[in-house]
Amino acid sequence: MHAVIGGFSMDPAKVALQRQELHQLIIPMVKELPGFVNGYWSYQPGDAKSYSYIVFETEAQAQRLLEVVRANVAQQDAAGVAIGWLEVVEIWGQARAGQVGT
Repeated sequence: MHAVIGGFSMDPAKVALQRQELHQLIIPMVKELPGFVNGYWSYQPGDAKSYSYIVFETEAQAQRLLEVVRANVAQQDAAGVAIGWLEVVEIWGQARAGQVGT
């Protein structure tokens, strides 16, 4: 498995719009992408930073989301979101509550 991980700077004045677009546009779109496994989006209000961790079955599937995000700068700007860093990484292990083994 592979994940797209990223860090973003957020305009605190637009946090309501950012949350709305996350739940109405981004999450539904990501869930429909081929190979999607799981995703987490977080926000740190004190620093106005957002972090995402989105898991796919293959590297190519993860790379496709990375390309979609990078191509969507105009909408990100309008929502007060700026990409700080974004990359595809290989997942080496996982742990879940109640899970036996890796």
